[in-house]
Amino acid sequence: MATLVVLCAAGVLFYLPHLTAPTQTYGSLDWRYFQYLFEAGRTSIMEYGQFPGWSPYTCGGVPLHADPQTPYLSPFFLPVLLFGTVPGMKIYVLAHILAGLAGGWYLARTLGFRGAATLFLPVAFALGSRFAWIVQGGQFTMLTFQFLPWLLAFYIRSLNDLRFALAGAAVFALTLIEGGTYGAPMGAFFLGCYAAYRFFEGRLAFRALASLALILSVGVLLAAPKLVPMLGFWMDHQRSLPPTDDALGISDLLRMFFDRRFFPYMVDRAVHPALKYGWWGEYGAWIGPLTVALAAAAFTIRFKRNLPWLVLLLVSGAVMLGSHGPLSPWELLRHFPVFDSLRVPGRYSMLVTLALVIAASGMLDELGRKSSSVSKHGRSSSLIWAQWLLLLITAVDLVVFSNQVLNTIPNQPVPNVVRQPTFTIDAAAHHEFATYVRMNRGTLSCRNELIATSHTRLPIGKLAAMKDVAVVEKPRAAKVVLKSWSPNRMVVEVSSPGPARVVFRSNFDPNWRTDVGELKNRGGLLSLDLPGGKRAATVSYSAQKVFDGMAVLAAVLAVLAAVFWFGGRERKKGALFPKGAEGPHLRLMDPRVIAVFAGIAVLYLYPFPYFGGLNNPSENSRIMMTRAAVDHGTFVVDKA
Repeated sequence: MATLVVLCAAGVLFYLPHLTAPTQTYGSLDWRYFQYLFEAGRTSIMEYGQFPGWSPYTCGGVPLHADPQTPYLSPFFLPVLLFGTVPGMKIYVLAHILAGLAGGWYLARTLGFRGAATLFLPVAFALGSRFAWIVQGGQFTMLTFQFLPWLLAFYIRSLNDLRFALAGAAVFALTLIEGGTYGAPMGAFFLGCYAAYRFFEGRLAFRALASLALILSVGVLLAAPKLVPMLGFWMDHQRSLPPTDDALGISDLLRMFFDRRFFPYMVDRAVHPALKYGWWGEYGAWIGPLTVALAAAAFTIRFKRNLPWLVLLLVSGAVMLGSHGPLSPWELLRHFPVFDSLRVPGRYSMLVTLALVIAASGMLDELGRKSSSVSKHGRSSSLIWAQWLLLLITAVDLVVFSNQVLNTIPNQPVPNVVRQPTFTIDAAAHHEFATYVRMNRGTLSCRNELIATSHTRLPIGKLAAMKDVAVVEKPRAAKVVLKSWSPNRMVVEVSSPGPARVVFRSNFDPNWRTDVGELKNRGGLLSLDLPGGKRAATVSYSAQKVFDGMAVLAAVLAVLAAVFWFGGRERKKGALFPKGAEGPHLRLMDPRVIAVFAGIAVLYLYPFPYFGGLNNPSENSRIMMTRAAVDHGTFVVDKA
């Protein structure tokens, strides 16, 4: 308990510059954009009692929950709902820092470390300057890297007890649910490299792959309420990336890990032409010279014991070097799905940092064991104090430096705005998205790559020309009255002598539904065709894909509950988790285990069944099936 109290105190000191002004915002880089995402989600839930599926506040309307960067289903989002957007965001950040500290401590205990090493690992990783830069820049999706120690610890424990793989799957699912656009794929990469090492090492080779497969596959299924809607977003909103990325050299790597720079935080590209991104936070990875020195000593003195961390360091470091030709690790990795949409190879410094910190902690643990051995013979040893002194110096250094990083941009008061009673959209460009949500106004400005879509380009010009939320396109004699409006629901009353068409000042999306008439895509705009007469029509944004994901989640939880119900009685003969010399393990050929994996396969294959008419084993079949589900709302390929 005392250990966790010390770690919590360290986390508070790390984040102290923001906590001193809990109701003030932090106006740098991505902070304001994520403030808009959090504000839009909170407004839908708290003010309108609706699931945050659609945001009318930017670009003329875009999907909200389906955006990979939104964390509305995460338990860490709860403070935003309870305490308001700005205070909730700061609690959100602090909670992730504390989660990373606890995870680092748990990983240290999993690796068998004792004494100062159990504190050194969480402090050097979770309080490293990389996270200070993430917070300073408002990269909220990157906070999911704080879950990486938990993921690795559960995987290591699953090699002896496969039930821990389910805990790892839960962590991986949380990473996906929180919008871990980098935390999830890079965490899977790190775990995959470690699993490959354990496989080729020879011991527990099959179990190394089985645990990895279970963590990733079950984790994806547990995150289905986020991933099912997100699949449609990915298909419809293609991200454009530059053909080449950073190509880092040795001098750049030395600067990343040994330059204690915090201001100016923008990069002078004339001086550093190899760095393509203008913010130093994409590169700064200061963890202190003591950490690097301890890691170097560990690789030299205890080479065999630290070989897996050296391998992970070299592999992650090779990817971190970036784009050095078509055969460079970075370019080869980008041939794989998901990784082809990632940029900034310097972000792999997070994986390099974890490998270095684990090795350094192992060396500190070695010092602690030697000091204990000396003490048993009745002699005092300076090593007892040396390990704690190294921990203290590193902790103070990281906290002080991180405070300097966070103080480079001061807290700013949240602007006082007047909420207008009727929702309107400004034709002029405006990037104060969060302020606009509070004002009940929208803007046609876009913050991310949403302009180019697979359906059509967003009709910004048409949206700018419209004055009202809903207008009648034909016939001229028809009239429309907007009876009610909310982010995910509009009610209109239409009077027309004949068939009428109502056009909304909103982008079209396949998830819009109506109780009367037919919704159509009119040049990118949402339109409603109605029969003649006077009638009211409700147009709402459907959360059906979220419910589909919830159904998958419920099915997975039911399967897992059945596994523990029938297999948890370890003392009985034929138990699913019998105890062996290394603790409980799983009978892989047990019919119940086969039934579980068959159930997981069904959950995957039901939405994308094999269609013999295609006669094509390549990726084309899956592409067509995905487009049928996303674009046409059906799983039947030949009728889409």
